[in-house]
Amino acid sequence: MQYTGFLKTGATGSAQGNFGLMDLVAGLHWLRENLPAFGGDPERVTLMGHGTGAALVNFIAVSPVAKGKLVILII
Repeated sequence: MQYTGFLKTGATGSAQGNFGLMDLVAGLHWLRENLPAFGGDPERVTLMGHGTGAALVNFIAVSPVAKGKLVILII
């Protein structure tokens, strides 16, 4: 991820400085809707991370915006 993923813009709202996390959540939404078209099961999505990636997986796991979208986490 580039440094712009967590750029602080001074904007107000829930996405302030969390654009990288919001990109990951948007990816989860996309997977939910489009995975069946590729033969995948949207109920069996696995997120895995190492180092900073593990921290991001952990943040997403406890985030209310990702509630009900995760099945398996490897941290």
